[in-house]
Amino acid sequence: MTTIAAAPQSPARSFSPSPPSRPSRPSPPSPTRARPARVAPSLRTFGRMLGVAAVALGLVLGGSGCSLIVENGTEQCENNGDCAAFEGAICSSEKICVSLAELGCASNSDCVNRYGADYVCAPAGGDARACKSLVLNETQCRPLAGTPATNDAIIIGSIGPISGDDSGIGIPIENAALVAVNDFREAAAPGARPMVLVGCDDASDSNVALASTDHLLSVGSPAIIGAAFSGITLDIATRTVEAGTLLISPSATAVALSNLVDQTLVWRTAPPDTYQAQAIARYVEGDLATWVDQTPLRVAILHHSDAYGKDLGIALEGELLLNGYRPTQPQNAGNYVRIDYGASDDTSDRSAVINEIRALNPHIVVMAGYSEAVDYLFGPLENAYEDAGTPHTSRPFYVMTDGVVGDRLSESIGNLDPLRKRVSGTTPGRARSNPVFQAFTTRYKDAGYSATDAELFGSAEAYDALYVLAYSAATIPAETPVTGLRLSQGFPRLIPPENNTPFTPVNAGIAAIPDTVARLGNGEQIDLTGASGPLDFNGSGDVAADIQIWCLRREANGNTGSTVLSGLYLDAADPSALKGDLIAACEPLAPAAP
Repeated sequence: MTTIAAAPQSPARSFSPSPPSRPSRPSPPSPTRARPARVAPSLRTFGRMLGVAAVALGLVLGGSGCSLIVENGTEQCENNGDCAAFEGAICSSEKICVSLAELGCASNSDCVNRYGADYVCAPAGGDARACKSLVLNETQCRPLAGTPATNDAIIIGSIGPISGDDSGIGIPIENAALVAVNDFREAAAPGARPMVLVGCDDASDSNVALASTDHLLSVGSPAIIGAAFSGITLDIATRTVEAGTLLISPSATAVALSNLVDQTLVWRTAPPDTYQAQAIARYVEGDLATWVDQTPLRVAILHHSDAYGKDLGIALEGELLLNGYRPTQPQNAGNYVRIDYGASDDTSDRSAVINEIRALNPHIVVMAGYSEAVDYLFGPLENAYEDAGTPHTSRPFYVMTDGVVGDRLSESIGNLDPLRKRVSGTTPGRARSNPVFQAFTTRYKDAGYSATDAELFGSAEAYDALYVLAYSAATIPAETPVTGLRLSQGFPRLIPPENNTPFTPVNAGIAAIPDTVARLGNGEQIDLTGASGPLDFNGSGDVAADIQIWCLRREANGNTGSTVLSGLYLDAADPSALKGDLIAACEPLAPAAP
């Protein structure tokens, strides 16, 4: 008996690319470093006020100000107000009261010259500014490219799953943004703002994402590319909007993002799930239904409980025609079920869900969620069929959304070719034959990354997001500080105007950078097309995009590989039916005779 393997222990995976080595420079003053100590009465009082027990506190007085000495791990403050007992002191990023005379700065170059290329002159409350490291917890956030040595450098953040089961999604997204930054660095266009890319991990966890967000906000980042997943994007959007920072996601597709009250500060280069729901509906009720050739057709929709999964499941239910009727109409009683399978961190037993699906005995199962759907549902369901002796030709076909795709899916199928041929799905993006995407793939591969990763949803979109930010920055006068709001005000300059204003078509790519920066600096209008397709943002910060149907490739050794585009796609301009021709490598398993 062959069963779907349980999730293996995640192998250690190094960041790609490795963070740049830090130059040998003096570290910024640390309150945990050994210093000669003289205990001041006022500091003893302050220590008691903070409730620090049995901790040696010292204040070194000198011409440059004061430095506090505390035991490792001690936190003295949450904000600058907690340091009011010390004249001229602020609350540092380590939550220690330190003297502005030591960390205070007037420019980025002050900090870079003192402490190295990882430091910027960041807001420290009120009018104060202090040197702060771009690094958080060694690996959670780290600079990937660029230097803040010039005072007009823009700190661009990136947030995604760089560790954990979803790193196969997050690392290609981060790499694509890095390729785009290096395009601008290599082009060295006069008038282009220098950029520093700081990559942050969210480990597919909102709490980690919020910590990364807070760090990026604290170093003065006016724009963040992320997050990869809709639920996390919605969680961090509240924080970024309040701070006036622009957030642009390369792969969050939840419909809820279109309805945010976001002060024009939340955007995405990925299309909303209304398009993906249309594509799945046309695929299930058309091409796949014809292949299955069963009457009546039975369909199960299983979705995650967050905004992405739930909204997509509901949208699909409203789009799908099942046996000539909507799924919830009485005529489809016994032919349809939609199940909310819960959250990613809910590890409770889902045998009731498996039993409900088995009772329906569906011909097609749609899964809208993330990688956990593989272990929570896909594997157990297939094992149940295996235990019952059900042949593959009598088992369901699976249609999976972009969020489910990852290494775990291919690993779970292994060399079970009949199962591989029953798995397909959807992903936003233009056909990979378009020249802008091909040029991106070449740059991505030349940077030392896998060309296959360039095809993953989110990669081209992250590349495009960086181009949108860089070109929007070019619309801001040279002496004007770059803010999230000013960046968002530059977006309309990148899309075709509704009136007869002349515009220049521009493709994302290194060759066009110098001319495009010059045009935008001169007040001209462009029409930007990215590797993912036209970047014609609407009033909700969304773009329209085609939706591709994918299957899983078979490797030479017989194992299941990554996704490959099937040749079928939904044209966003005409969503009435799928277009294109199915390639031979994606032909599904022949089902049992009706």
